[in-house]
Formats: sequence, structure tokens, C-alpha cells
Amino acid sequence: MKKIRLAIIFISILFLFGCQTTGGMSGDEVPELVKNIQHKIDKALESNPSYSDLIEIQNDYDELLIAEQEQVRDFDKIQTMINDYKRNASDSESYKYAEEAVGILQKRVKHQNTLDIKKISYSIYKSSYTYKVVYIEYFADNDLGGNVAGEAYYCIYEPGDAFGEVWGGKNLLTNSDKSDAGLAETTFSLYGTYYDKGDKEDVDVQIVLDNL
Repeated sequence: MKKIRLAIIFISILFLFGCQTTGGMSGDEVPELVKNIQHKIDKALESNPSYSDLIEIQNDYDELLIAEQEQVRDFDKIQTMINDYKRNASDSESYKYAEEAVGILQKRVKHQNTLDIKKISYSIYKSSYTYKVVYIEYFADNDLGGNVAGEAYYCIYEPGDAFGEVWGGKNLLTNSDKSDAGLAETTFSLYGTYYDKGDKEDVDVQIVLDNL
């Protein structure tokens, strides 16, 4: 009888110990989240992260509990880097025109909530006049329910250009405009030439979208 009681006690101890161990493993997940974010922050501070990388860190940090956030070091430096990106963009001509272009494109696309911008680039081409061109690659739904790729050029003309005056000094055309034979088709191809021949600069899509 004593042996049976001892066996029951032994099994009960093992059961309780197993529950405590399992609970301990679950608790370990919290510091693991903190460690993962800390690793991202340390890596960002040692490299040259993109704006999107920094926003990803910010989103991960925001999902932590306050007690967990207090365990993370140097997040204030990530916020400073984000603000520096935004400040530099606000002073940049390329971002100014990129924001204008995306704003126009958003109104031009029929299914606006499906617009997904993949790339933005800015180019300056100098000939007899200077042409500044924003290039945008995007996807959007069409009337048939499909998702189609699109391209857009936003050209800013130098004052005095006679052709630019036809378009009011600035003009955005998409690849769908090429289906309209005539001036729009010719102009779209011309914008492509200006862009290809110019000095290019990549523009961060996320910064542009955040500033709209």
C-alpha cells in the first residue's frame, strides 16, 4: 500500500513539474520577441537601412507590451533615423515631384484602393531644355477583376518649352494612354526617352506614401 502511495506521489510530482516546465517555455517567448527586435535595431545601427526597414522595426516595436518595450535599447535612435529620412525627403525635389505624380495617379486609376506601387524613380535629362521625369511601376485591378501591371511617366517641363505649354508645364501619362493613337501615344514614348537618357535617382516608395 505504501508503495502504491509513493508511486502516486511520484507521478503527481512529475506531472506538476511537467506543467511548470511547459509554462516556463511559454514565458520564454516574450524575451525572445524582445531579442529579435533588439537584433534588428543593432543591425540597423551598424548598417545603412532603408526607410522601409526602419518602419518595419517601428511596427514590431509598437506591437510589444509596454513592459517589453522598456527592455529594448536604442529604439530612440531608430526614430531619429526615420525622422531624418522624412526631413531629407521634404527638402528633396525628387520626392516633391514623386508625391505629385502618385497623387495624380491615385485619382487616375479607376480602382484606387487596389493601387500597389512597386517602384518610383526620378530622372533629369538636359537637352535644349531640362526635362524632369518621375517614373512609376504599379499594379491595379481592371474592370474584369484582374490585376494588371502599369507604368506612368510624370514630366515637368522647363518654362519656355513650347511642347510643355501644351500640357500646362506638367503632365502624367500611363501606358494605357498609349492605346489612344496620336499625341498621347507619341508623348508617352518621348517621356520614356527623356527618362532613359537622364541621370536617375531611386525614390523610396514608402516615404512618398507616408507623406501623401
